[in-house]
Amino acid sequence: MMGGMRRSLSFPIPRCAALSPWHRHPVRSSSLSCRFHPVVSHLVHKIRGLRAWHAAPLPLCGSPNWIAAGLERLDALLAALADLLFLPQAQEPLRRHRLSPWTDRLLDDFLRLADAHGSFRAALTELKSYQADAQVALRRNDKPRLASAVQAQRRAEKEFIRLAAGIRDVARWPGMAEEEEEEDSGEAEMAGIMRKVTVAALAASGTVMVGVAAVSGAATEAAAGGTGRLAWGAAVLRWRARAKAMMKKNEEGRGRKREREKAAAWRGAVLAKMEMLEECIEALESSSERVFRTLVNTRVSLLNILTPSF
Repeated sequence: MMGGMRRSLSFPIPRCAALSPWHRHPVRSSSLSCRFHPVVSHLVHKIRGLRAWHAAPLPLCGSPNWIAAGLERLDALLAALADLLFLPQAQEPLRRHRLSPWTDRLLDDFLRLADAHGSFRAALTELKSYQADAQVALRRNDKPRLASAVQAQRRAEKEFIRLAAGIRDVARWPGMAEEEEEEDSGEAEMAGIMRKVTVAALAASGTVMVGVAAVSGAATEAAAGGTGRLAWGAAVLRWRARAKAMMKKNEEGRGRKREREKAAAWRGAVLAKMEMLEECIEALESSSERVFRTLVNTRVSLLNILTPSF
């Protein structure tokens, strides 16, 4: 009876291999595994944060702290983009479409962004110098020096407006061809991510530049409005000095005291706005340098990805 039985040898598959999550998706993939990749999710979170900053209500919108927070969020967004470009799954779709219009536009957009932020840093340095000169002129009651500083500060404000206007048209992107989207969804997904990052960065950059010009404009407007009052007050005092024989000494003294009090109150108000501008500039100096360096490094990374190696 024992001789009629056949013996067989089997190798059962371990349960751990069937339950391993790494075998549920294809291992060899030239694109991102899914749109919920941790790096992609982190990048999308930064994009939403920058959009929320841009949609802040009026009490917060335009303040120096709000402007500085926007540049900090832009820096965080660009850092998250650098992490994404480090992934091979993100590099491969870019290499496949290195001759596409949207990749060429991507390089051009980051070049223009880097140039704009480089000019922004230079204009910020000049504005800081003009603002300091205006403060010294206010404290010394030097009207000619104050007028010269205010005029130079207004030229710097126009430079910020020009830089913001120069990058507003960069947000127009050429879309991918329909046949390219049908070939592989990874390329379309990567193109969409890069477009969202670029549009958010451009909008935030322009808003920060316009915001700095607005803070500076409030200070120069107050200073320019008071220089005329100071000149008028000085003329009144000179006229009163010539007509002192016709006026009582006590009334002349009270009139001069009122003019001095008005001038002191005006200088205090303008100094407060100048100090607010100074705080805004100091808050932007370090973050503007980081944003500029990150933009340059990001464009270098894109060039390395899109340039074929022989």
